[in-house]
Amino acid sequence: ASDDDSAFCNKSVWGRIAVAAAGAIMNIILGLLFFCLLVQLTPVIKKNVIQTVLPNTPALSAGLQVGDRITKLNKSTIHTRMDAIYAMAFYKKEQGAVEVQYVRGNQTNTAQIVPMWSDEAKRFLVGIEWQDEQKTFLNVLRYGYYETATTVHLVFYTLKGLFTGEIPLNQLSSVVGVGQVVGSTVKEIPADPWGGLRGLIYLAAMISINLGIFNLLPIPALDGARIFFLLIEAVRRKPIPPEKEGKIHAVGFAFLILLMIFALFNDVFRIFTTKG
Repeated sequence: ASDDDSAFCNKSVWGRIAVAAAGAIMNIILGLLFFCLLVQLTPVIKKNVIQTVLPNTPALSAGLQVGDRITKLNKSTIHTRMDAIYAMAFYKKEQGAVEVQYVRGNQTNTAQIVPMWSDEAKRFLVGIEWQDEQKTFLNVLRYGYYETATTVHLVFYTLKGLFTGEIPLNQLSSVVGVGQVVGSTVKEIPADPWGGLRGLIYLAAMISINLGIFNLLPIPALDGARIFFLLIEAVRRKPIPPEKEGKIHAVGFAFLILLMIFALFNDVFRIFTTKG
């Protein structure tokens, strides 16, 4: 409580919601700026139009042709080559065929494609190469936005996968795991300065957007929960008693600490088992 008219507690509900959301939103905006910088530093922009259909690949068997514009892989919207890579990142062989939606001329078509495993790329591929697009100021902004939107989608997909069991909990990482990834990227800089720099910028963008989205979730002790309580206050036209809200945030804080300990254990376990 405060008698100061400019104090947070004396502002309107919507003013307090704006303050509570500002930090997380700035994290997402920072991630967007990082992705725009990453696109600018990338030698070429790859758009979602086929440049080459590789021989002896599922894409060729499915009838895809040069000039086809890929718009969807299953339910994932495709704007760039990276969108396609992200869409295939969680593909498993037992899923069978992937539905590919593409535009040829003015007609939208679909094809069923069973991706093939590439030992060189260490991921599933359909067998196409993508056309380059001229880099302009507007394109850099547009592709930076696409990368940001795809990352936001990935965050929610990952959270859903953790709850449904599609992604095992032992994949969670703490600051130790993040530090290892950053350290590995830094070690690559002497051999490939531009590639290493782009790797660091990519990690910074991913971490910033993940942090922003996670903080907006309605989990007690996070900004999202504070916003949730403020929305309830806006509907009820009176605040929830501070002591009750405080207890809920305390439970949420304890849950987050336990989650951090669990993630830290995962990282330490991986370090020792890898060395062994």
